[in-house]
Amino acid sequence: MTAKMKHSMEQGDKSGKTRFIKSLTVFFIVSLSFISVFLLSLAAAEEGLKIGGTGGILGVMKELGRAYEKTAPGVGVKVLPSLGSRGGVDAVSRGAIDIGLSVRPMKETLRKLDLSGLEFATSPFVLTTGKGNAVSGLTTEELLKIYWGETLTWPDGQRLRVVLRPASDSDTILIKTLSAQMSQAVDSALSRPGMLSALTDRDSLDAAEETPGALALSTLTQILTERRSVKILALNGVKPSLQTLADRTYPLYKSFFIMTRRDPGEQIQRFLSFIQSPRGRKILEASGVLPKAERPWK
Repeated sequence: MTAKMKHSMEQGDKSGKTRFIKSLTVFFIVSLSFISVFLLSLAAAEEGLKIGGTGGILGVMKELGRAYEKTAPGVGVKVLPSLGSRGGVDAVSRGAIDIGLSVRPMKETLRKLDLSGLEFATSPFVLTTGKGNAVSGLTTEELLKIYWGETLTWPDGQRLRVVLRPASDSDTILIKTLSAQMSQAVDSALSRPGMLSALTDRDSLDAAEETPGALALSTLTQILTERRSVKILALNGVKPSLQTLADRTYPLYKSFFIMTRRDPGEQIQRFLSFIQSPRGRKILEASGVLPKAERPWK
């Protein structure tokens, strides 16, 4: 073998090795890129959107989240256990969650925390009792006597147990809006010893289900989405529904607010837009919620 041929073969070996190394490097880089994208996708799915706040609307948000996930592959929607309205606002301000839910506008608080809020839905605020109760409704006068402590039993003789909420709770404030007399009657009930009390929306419904003769407060949406075994009572002959709420023949309702950072980001905006879409509105209405928006989300 001549020196020239030997040199040519060595050059070929080096060239082959170089091409192999280059190919291996390209393969490694491409593979690493795919792995990185895959891991980022997993992280995004794991992170997704986090939602939390008042317990009364969480069931609806779970329904919306499941439907939205089908339209946005790789985006998970996690609805946390009840944080309360204030807890939801605080969590958004700290960046712990993406969307907070409240039953109060808290405009001044939002301004201080540089957050944005919007009323997006209302649901009939209702009186509930056990399924076995023969009573189908109450009048305002009957309700007054119950809260004053003048009526102590149901018509069948069963002891009547009013389930109270804390004085500062939105449910207590709402039931007081029926009249000035009702406000005084509720205050009287709150001051009487031995009364049943529920700290959360869920506790109130638990009492309605489990306590014989209970009379509790809730919303149509929470009862429907949690599939609660309670009876919803008419008020002054009007049955609470989305129709009677829309035509204003039923007087009591609870508003729900969504809160986000002022610049919430594209993923959050897409979810909010989904809520206002025909599909989102259909889910809200099926869940006992009347959609409402001061302005469309972009």
